[in-house]
Amino acid sequence: MTHDLNSLAVVNFEAALTRLGDSRELLLDMMRFFREDVGMLLDKIEQGLANGDAPATKLASHSIKGLAASFDADRVVELSRRIECLSAEGELSAVEPLLPALQKEVAALMVEFDAYEK
Repeated sequence: MTHDLNSLAVVNFEAALTRLGDSRELLLDMMRFFREDVGMLLDKIEQGLANGDAPATKLASHSIKGLAASFDADRVVELSRRIECLSAEGELSAVEPLLPALQKEVAALMVEFDAYEK
């Protein structure tokens, strides 16, 4: 099942905080971990596409999906899920047009992180 990305949340800090026992400090730590890892994971997707490595692409997108789910970042989660499923099917040519969209949504999430941290 695919969703219209515009109908999905960029992030839901309230839900994330609730899951974390309202610990803003823990949420900020998780945001830091996401920032540290997501660039490398996006690079792994790009490298997987360039090398025809569907398992690497699948694993990296699965990791992004899990990290983003911590923040109810539904747009990033959905795009990562699509990439993961297509990679599992070996459909890397269908993944290629999704990578720029994922990069864009990750950037939008980072903007939200920046605003939240202030």
